[in-house]
Amino acid sequence: GDNEPYGLFEYAQLEALFPEGHPYRHSTIGSMADLDAASLETVRNWFRDNYGPNNAVVVLSGDIDAATARPLMERYFGAIARGPVNTPAEADVPTLAAPVVAVMQDRVAATRLTRSWAVPGLLSDDAVPLSVAASVLGGLASSRLDNQLVRGEQTAVQVSSYLSEFHRVGIFDISVNVKPGEDAAAVGARLDAIVADFIARGPTAEEVARVATQYVSRRIQSLEQVNGKANVLAEGQLYAGDPDHYKKELAAYASVTPAQVTAAMQ
Repeated sequence: GDNEPYGLFEYAQLEALFPEGHPYRHSTIGSMADLDAASLETVRNWFRDNYGPNNAVVVLSGDIDAATARPLMERYFGAIARGPVNTPAEADVPTLAAPVVAVMQDRVAATRLTRSWAVPGLLSDDAVPLSVAASVLGGLASSRLDNQLVRGEQTAVQVSSYLSEFHRVGIFDISVNVKPGEDAAAVGARLDAIVADFIARGPTAEEVARVATQYVSRRIQSLEQVNGKANVLAEGQLYAGDPDHYKKELAAYASVTPAQVTAAMQ
């Protein structure tokens, strides 16, 4: 991943958004430096410390019942000893003293402009409104940034906007690949103006409905598959302590309003 275009961006982004000592400052997938420094014993100890039956979630999805499943679970997994107690790190959403501006150089075809904000995590009341906002701005083919910068003014060749939801915090990202030959500073100013207008005035009811319908459709489609059911139930139990948490998310998307989206963005 480091060798891909813009592949080193995440390291700089996390260091800019999160202060020293914050659990999310270092990429959870690690870096080449982490891999190069790790011995075989380092890897083994990491698994011993973090992977145990007392912090695992097992989902049985398909044509099986509890009476059949429990003896099988005990036979195959019952002898595995408990591991160390794993207490997930608490992490607050940081507020920067001032905006951070950084420039990175790379051998890529187009200049990329990125705007990033640290926001609340996936259990926050703002998570669904922020996700909807991201899709309205740049998550759909009919999004505002696509319509204005790519198709309308034709100063960008690609745009995206998305919410990366983690347990404790999230990252709201907007990125624009500037069309070669265009003035990146001017495109950046135009991007900021579009975002400022969106924050001030919010989305339309039609935009919110379009995004919510797409999300609900994708979620229902995933629930029609056995693996999709298993993943949704496991994530709900792991992060929310509730395997049915997905139902609350579906209800939140189905009922989200333009006012909620505007308030979350502001």
